[in-house]
Amino acid sequence: MAEVAIDNRPVQPRKRPSSAATLLPPLLFLGAMIMAADFTAIDLRPLHVLHVPYLKAMDYAHFIIPGACALLWLATVQKWPNASSIICVLLCFVLIDQIRAYAQKHVARLPVTRWLETDEAKSFESRNGFPIYQVGSKDGEFVIVAPENAARARDEFSRLGIVR
Repeated sequence: MAEVAIDNRPVQPRKRPSSAATLLPPLLFLGAMIMAADFTAIDLRPLHVLHVPYLKAMDYAHFIIPGACALLWLATVQKWPNASSIICVLLCFVLIDQIRAYAQKHVARLPVTRWLETDEAKSFESRNGFPIYQVGSKDGEFVIVAPENAARARDEFSRLGIVR
């Protein structure tokens, strides 16, 4: 009987995960959800206006991605509290950035010297039969078109003399 007591070690009490590993990830997932709502709308707007096909679930990616990462975190937080917190939060932000990359890859940006007035843009669209989307940034003005219409748009803008 004495041997049994020696072989069975006392059960170690379970360590509690740090409060940062428990409280910080849900707040970061919520922040990612709020931040991604704006980015998703801004990045996917040209695809919608230009009628470029894309997966409609991407419109709700600001809910889907942080929610999926939160579920992954909940599933792994008991086994690896610190590592799962770091990995799941980083994964969330990396996946949200992929929406922007996808949207930029599926449109063509044509640099122009000036902003097209509303009348000019409407006449351009009616003449050529495809929509355009204009944006301005620190890099200048751009006209965004579907990739299959980029060559025709560039030729028309060259004729108007507004291609950079």
